[in-house]
Amino acid sequence: MYLSTGRMNSTKDMKRPKRSQEHNQTPEEKNPNVRHTLYLVNILFLCFLTMAAIVTACFFFLRNRQLTTELSRTRNELDKMQGEDQTLFTSEQLKAQVDQASESAARAQKNSMLMQIQSSLESGNSTTSMLRELFSDELVVVSQGRYYFYPVISSLPKNSFEKGDFEQDAAGFLNYKGSDATISVKQGIDVSENNGDIDFDQVAQSGISYVMVCLGERDASGKITEDENALDNISAAAKAGLDVGAYFTSSPVSADEAMAEAEYVTGKLDKVKDSITMPVAVQIEVADNTDRTAKVTKADYTTNLISLCDAIEAKGYTPAVFGSLAAFTMRTDLTRIEDIDKWVQDLSNNLYFPYEFTMWQYSNAGQIQGINGDVDLNLEVTHAGNSGKENS
Repeated sequence: MYLSTGRMNSTKDMKRPKRSQEHNQTPEEKNPNVRHTLYLVNILFLCFLTMAAIVTACFFFLRNRQLTTELSRTRNELDKMQGEDQTLFTSEQLKAQVDQASESAARAQKNSMLMQIQSSLESGNSTTSMLRELFSDELVVVSQGRYYFYPVISSLPKNSFEKGDFEQDAAGFLNYKGSDATISVKQGIDVSENNGDIDFDQVAQSGISYVMVCLGERDASGKITEDENALDNISAAAKAGLDVGAYFTSSPVSADEAMAEAEYVTGKLDKVKDSITMPVAVQIEVADNTDRTAKVTKADYTTNLISLCDAIEAKGYTPAVFGSLAAFTMRTDLTRIEDIDKWVQDLSNNLYFPYEFTMWQYSNAGQIQGINGDVDLNLEVTHAGNSGKENS
């Protein structure tokens, strides 16, 4: 039994080394294809890295080329902006240049204005005329010793007259001498009880074509007072063959007062209605601080004025508004009374009123046969085909 056991152990010992050699073989040794696969993977990875490096290099190359081109273009544009005699400035330098230019322009404008003032005064022009020359884009209005500046309302139709279009003749009448052949004028006067007894036959023979007769006024206390000669003047003027209109000096502080004035005016005129062939005007005046209408706003004043004119028109008469440039600009909203005829008071040969008008009171010192003392002279201006209203 001892010998048999030894042989068996010897046999086992001889087989163990062979099993141990197979167990220690690598995957590559067991399968040669694995090594080939790993080799290919490494090759592909290296190719990928190489391609990525090439693409990155191309990108940066192209980007650098684009930036170089843009930089070159910018330099060229800057060179063009500079030119041969120009200089680029920083924002601080540019601000300094602008401030210097503004100061220089202000000095030049000031010197120019001073020279214009000096020239105007040396020519004998009044302060008002001088200011109107200097501020040609605005209306310079004088009232109670003060100067006011108003913008010209662009939406309102303007008259077409220029300086020198009117000249006064030896008799003191103003005549149109402009180049517009469609414009005609008619000489007139306005009268009141202050003119006393008037010989209208002599007036008609002196070159006067029409008369505007005062009907009365609302006085400083608010009371309506009549002109004692109103109806006689209307009848006598019409009998002498003159065209006749009328006017009333208005100053209502409320709608009720405006209606009361309308009733008074139309009530008087209805007695001589057939003699009225000219407009019936509402005279407006600038109020001083003590006037009862001083606190009436421009809007309310204009509303009352329109109500009064509407009531006159409703009775079959043609309404008009009579006043100075100061009264029109300071008391009324001209855009609201655009369609109402305007009778303008301007005692000069060159009308400063820029808008359309129908009549112009140009003198308060006229001398007319049949009237003792001074009388107001007027001009009706007619543009052909426009019913008495002068158009631009």
